[in-house]
Amino acid sequence: MSPNKPKVLATITDSRACEQKTKEGRNTVMVPGMLTTILKLKPHPDFDCALQFEADYHFRPDDTVDEPTKRSTRNSKQTSKTEIKKAERPSRVTKSTKEPATKRKAAARPTGKGKLMGAAIGYIINRTIVGDNDKKLWLTELVEFVPEPVGEHEDPVDLPEIVAMMQKLFDPEGGVSKEFKAHAAELKGNDRIVHLDTFQVQKGSGLGNTAMSSLHDLLTRLPGGYAFSGAIVLSPATPEKLSKQLEKEGTSVYKQESILVTIYERKGYTVWLRGAEDEDGSMTVMGTTIALTEEE
Repeated sequence: MSPNKPKVLATITDSRACEQKTKEGRNTVMVPGMLTTILKLKPHPDFDCALQFEADYHFRPDDTVDEPTKRSTRNSKQTSKTEIKKAERPSRVTKSTKEPATKRKAAARPTGKGKLMGAAIGYIINRTIVGDNDKKLWLTELVEFVPEPVGEHEDPVDLPEIVAMMQKLFDPEGGVSKEFKAHAAELKGNDRIVHLDTFQVQKGSGLGNTAMSSLHDLLTRLPGGYAFSGAIVLSPATPEKLSKQLEKEGTSVYKQESILVTIYERKGYTVWLRGAEDEDGSMTVMGTTIALTEEE
């Protein structure tokens, strides 16, 4: 990465009304408020073919909400399923899904960012940039990437997730891998592609769909010529520490992944390739596409 590259290329925010689930004793209540997403776009620290975006999610309750106005869900027949959110990377992490908005027209809108509820990290990979050898950088930097050799008694080095994803999706010439031929139109339909590496929202908050919808919307509205449309891919996985804990409790890695698949399907993603249950290191890939928002 060139030392003269700016640290932040663009900053953009989005705020939308929603409801947060929270526990009060034995009751679950829905608290109306505002979810604010702050997205920053930066050069990737290691690869010149990619930009890195980082998004933080903040929730602030409506200032005028009092106890009687909170909507209790204690007696609701709907029960929320366990959500496992990817904290380090959805490595192994649309159609927008709307969360219920508050109907309290008289309520004052919250001010300030509010409480941090989660974060997202991803990469916009540009497949048109050509390097010094007249070869496209995304091929030389990612698809052809080979880790440094390790010593005889050292553990092998894991590939960076962005590299593992690109090597899974594409062959060395940049063509779509045979496993993804059914999604060739999405993968080759744009000069850029997004890899969503991390998506984390506080478990049980009910804010996941709103947070993902906000992220997608912000990507399509990035200023300075960076606005993105096209395919977004991710690979769902539980953070390593939590995954090992769940394994000890009897939930296999494959089952953990299945839970995550269901969660991301609710957010508009579909399974493009399901990893094998009995194959160590097997990768599940999910994807969706987003389009630029038309100016009114």
